Amino acid sequence: MDVVVDVGGTYDPNTHRFDHHQPTFHDTFSPEHKTLLSSAGLIIAQQLETPDEAAVALLYRKIYDRFVEAFDAHDNGVSAYPSEIKPLFHRSWDIFAQVNILNPDWNEDDVNVQERFLQAVQLVRTNFEAVLKKYTKSWLLGRSILERCLLAVPVGDATALESQIIVLDQFCPWQDHLFDLEGEREVKNPILYALYEDSMKRSWRVHAVPMGPDTFECRLALPEAWRGLRDQELSDVSGIPGCVFVHRGGFIGAHATKEGAMEMAKQSLKLQQ
Repeated sequence: MDVVVDVGGTYDPNTHRFDHHQPTFHDTFSPEHKTLLSSAGLIIAQQLETPDEAAVALLYRKIYDRFVEAFDAHDNGVSAYPSEIKPLFHRSWDIFAQVNILNPDWNEDDVNVQERFLQAVQLVRTNFEAVLKKYTKSWLLGRSILERCLLAVPVGDATALESQIIVLDQFCPWQDHLFDLEGEREVKNPILYALYEDSMKRSWRVHAVPMGPDTFECRLALPEAWRGLRDQELSDVSGIPGCVFVHRGGFIGAHATKEGAMEMAKQSLKLQQ
């Protein structure tokens, strides 16, 4: 065979042998990663359409972290959480469930296993290509926008409220980039609120920055007294005319104007710091 994947007891890229079951295999994606590679991680497709080497390296790692590593973990029997932590709900229809449901049931007869396998291959390929397109065409562009907007955040006066508020001149995927860029710039005062115009250009959003990319828990949620209120009631309680809403979870709110959204962010900081 030209390429052998997931069997054979050999990992040798030079001869296109990609197995990971042998006891001598201990490779991970990078020294920072703990998940052992499986055959999925060993053969990540090289389809990135950008000549920028730094961008390729960034995308390569991001796509591994957000898409491929989960396959490696599943194949190596690694749980997403320690066994003593019980998830609050079951994520029942992720890509692994979609692939698994294509396996023949124990009481199914006359099943074409090869046909089912090729359906699974196409399913994963479609998802992978969609992820690749999203990160190449959308996510990467968002980084340059956020870098530009982050440079406009005042850093000279560490006590200024504006030093913890970022204003996006256009909406883009920003959360992942913010965490990365804060680390690269060694930001002393983490950004607490991100302001941007909504997609319908009807209001300006005040988004409380989450603690991490996979949680709704915020660094500083909007004030509890504002949560769940809308329009005039919210304006009366906050003392800021033109408010639109604050979500009952406190992670996002809106104002009719950019200036009003900035005032909401500033007042939230004053009330809670």
